[in-house]
Amino acid sequence: MTRAVRGDERERAAVVALARALGRDDATVASDACEVAGVTCACDDASVGGGCVVTRIRFSGMGLRGRLPETMPTLTRLRTLDLSDNAIRGEISDGFLSAMPNIEELYLNLNTLEGAIPPGIGRLTRLEVLNLDGGFTQTQRTFEPWVEPERRNTYGEPGVFFGNQFTGSIPSEIGDLRRLRVLNLHRNMLGAETDRYALPESVANLRALEFLDASGNKLHGAIPRGLATLPMLQQLNLDDNFMTGEIPGDWSQANSLESLVLEGNRLRGHLPAFLPRNLTFLDVHENFLTGSVNEPLIRLKRLEGALLDRCRFSGPVTLSRETNPNLKLVSLANNAGLCGAVPELPAATRAAKEAECDKPQELCQLWPEVTGTALSATCQCVTAGLTCSIWSSEGPKELCCEEGDCVDIPYAGFGVKVCVPCAVEYQQCGGKSYDGPRCCKRGLTCTRVDDDRFECLGCARQWEQCGGRLYDGPKCCAGGNSCVYFDAYYSQCQPTSQF
Repeated sequence: MTRAVRGDERERAAVVALARALGRDDATVASDACEVAGVTCACDDASVGGGCVVTRIRFSGMGLRGRLPETMPTLTRLRTLDLSDNAIRGEISDGFLSAMPNIEELYLNLNTLEGAIPPGIGRLTRLEVLNLDGGFTQTQRTFEPWVEPERRNTYGEPGVFFGNQFTGSIPSEIGDLRRLRVLNLHRNMLGAETDRYALPESVANLRALEFLDASGNKLHGAIPRGLATLPMLQQLNLDDNFMTGEIPGDWSQANSLESLVLEGNRLRGHLPAFLPRNLTFLDVHENFLTGSVNEPLIRLKRLEGALLDRCRFSGPVTLSRETNPNLKLVSLANNAGLCGAVPELPAATRAAKEAECDKPQELCQLWPEVTGTALSATCQCVTAGLTCSIWSSEGPKELCCEEGDCVDIPYAGFGVKVCVPCAVEYQQCGGKSYDGPRCCKRGLTCTRVDDDRFECLGCARQWEQCGGRLYDGPKCCAGGNSCVYFDAYYSQCQPTSQF
């Protein structure tokens, strides 16, 4: 590679400062930054006075055991910094981040870093990938001398014997990274009990985000509603935290989301009536969720797997291959309120069982599941107007309703759960702040009007939409009209006399 003839000393000083801090003494003997192993440069034409600048640094998997430098000379053209899969210690300082103002990919995963994520992260406005993953494996990665021999290479709690240990609240400045596509915070120690939201509300600004993993942390608070509005998000993992509150109710804008994993939290309430319509995998097991599992999931025609065990769901289960033609895996065990006929659901493959049963301190959940349920027993559901919540040794228990939904009704200053009939035509059945019944009388479909209102509608009227790939409203037309196909995303009710 042609040596730089302009600016190479500044570039070399920056690379040497970083390498020396991380314990790479071999880099200090290089006469040019571009000669250091793992460094990629872009060079202009030397014949016209050009030079070379560092664009990528990849020191991944080199066994580095040093610390991140607090400051270093600026690398203005650096696009990728990959320090992953080492044993690097220390904290991320604002000075360290300031040295790479135009960075696009930052990989610090699989190290032993600690401290808070600095607010200065928000100044890296070109950032597309931020990976701070604490560790992909369930076992300790490095044989550090302070770990007792008998505890090495064994299963441990996140952040104790292996991986990064970032702590504190996730800074709101994360929302300034408008180009971010990948945000990986998996298996750290992030979160504080005082947080109102598990993630900052500013995540709603990340309109380019495709992948978000914040699982295996100590996140408290509610799931911000803004997550449900991200149009490009394909995978969302928030499992194994301490999140409370309800799952956001309207995911109708999250058309790209295919995998939603919320298991192992303290979430309450019902499954949202409008989950992401293109969802293929849903995992909400081990929460305090109540109500029916039917209505929200029957809408999901691409659904392949649903893990619903160890919650407080109630009522009959009507899911089947007819309602969800792509179902391959359903887990229902240990929902004491589930009752009625045992549904004909697919059994898990051996590989699926082994994948789910990877934690030695937990009993494996088997499919199809009836253990811990009243499936095969007749449902004793509550009639409309009667209370549908009782206290048990495990806390409040929600009963199924013969018709309608179990809804919170204010009474004498207290909230009482009562079975409320399903909404009739043109009545509301959903929306951002709506807390009434989310089901419709037979023959009607709960249809989105806007973010604040969903209504029970019969067959679509003349000139209204009646079909399309992302459409979840009525699929029939009022008398005298036929549903006319325009393209894969739109069909319209038009007078039959025209044909």
